[in-house]
Amino acid sequence: MLAAVAAIALVAAGLPAYAQAPATVTWSTLATGGPQVADVYRALAAQFERQNPGMKVNVQIQPGTSGEQYNRYVTLFAAKDSSVDVISIDVIWPAPMVAAGWLAPLDQWFTRDRQADFLPGAIKANTIGGKIYGIPWYTDAGMFYYRKDLLEKHNARVPTTWDEMIQTAQRIVQAENNPQLGGFLFQGARIEALANFFFEVLWSNGGDILDASGKVIVDNGKGLEALTFMLDLVRRHRVTPPGVTTLPTDDTRAAFQDGRFVFLRNWTYAWGLFQGEGSRVAGRVGIAPLPRGSAGSASTLGGWQLAVSSYSRNKEAAFRLVEFMTGNVAQKSMALQLSNVPTRKETYEDAIVKRQAPHYPDMLKVAVNARPRPQISDYPRLSSIVQTNLHAALTNQISAEEAITRMAREIRSLLGQ
Repeated sequence: MLAAVAAIALVAAGLPAYAQAPATVTWSTLATGGPQVADVYRALAAQFERQNPGMKVNVQIQPGTSGEQYNRYVTLFAAKDSSVDVISIDVIWPAPMVAAGWLAPLDQWFTRDRQADFLPGAIKANTIGGKIYGIPWYTDAGMFYYRKDLLEKHNARVPTTWDEMIQTAQRIVQAENNPQLGGFLFQGARIEALANFFFEVLWSNGGDILDASGKVIVDNGKGLEALTFMLDLVRRHRVTPPGVTTLPTDDTRAAFQDGRFVFLRNWTYAWGLFQGEGSRVAGRVGIAPLPRGSAGSASTLGGWQLAVSSYSRNKEAAFRLVEFMTGNVAQKSMALQLSNVPTRKETYEDAIVKRQAPHYPDMLKVAVNARPRPQISDYPRLSSIVQTNLHAALTNQISAEEAITRMAREIRSLLGQ
């Protein structure tokens, strides 16, 4: 915690404070990555308080996955609860949250000239019906992590195709003859990231969930190929353990960080933790785009935004906190300490960021070219359908054919097709 405070103080020196009436702002957020992440968030909130005398921030660090956080918001806002002012939201949530009336528009404070300071794609994700409902906090995309030391030891190059990844993983695991070492790990628990990995495999094979007109096409053969590939990773090629079906995002990060896998699909936040104190792979990890299929490499667009609850009684004070937490001071601190990929253009030009995080241009390149998930207002329900059927197949409850057939039927029902 002391280290986080010191780092933030260095980049925050000399910043002007806002004239602001006394208020307490409650901020609800996940802190994926553990105590280190929560410490940085709290240190930033404390810095905001020092700059704004009379204002207090109540940081509520929530446990669990993004899906569990979304469900907490559903319960909170269904009751029109005003106890939470600021919320962190996944890039896929603005549309359904705005449709439900849960988010306050921010246009009166977050004007067009301020929006121009951010990456255009991140602003677009938060703009619904011509109004802006969230400020981009950090961007993200599915990344491919690999053990540099093991590839160098076995004279193997970084795989650029899925076939190469499988072959390289098998070769290294066999040569290492270590029962504790596995080949490749993805997020296999019934969570959003499972759907994301399926999308990435599907897209890399030339398929999709919906076509350009919104018609369901996941059952045109490409969806079955993608799911079969995922099953083969476990059952045929045996580069992924059967227990992957129980692993959410941060558990896969921890397993790779413990030195137990050659390759990993995960998000950008993992990089900083891999290099941190106590990591068994510090200095031995590389990062690359996800391997290609027949149609190229594909990555799911991710990222988080900060938004103000429409039920907040302190909307202007809440916006001030959001503005600070998405400002250059916070983005720089999170970039250097947590490996969060900034959404503000100026952060990439910072001399310290350039020196200490030279990998950011590569991460940004993947994030900028990443693909959005199906853009429908009830995406959470579509994702749940995808997750449920994928997980049922991965856990041997139904066949791959039945999983895709059910998935397509249920999505068509959702969309009225």
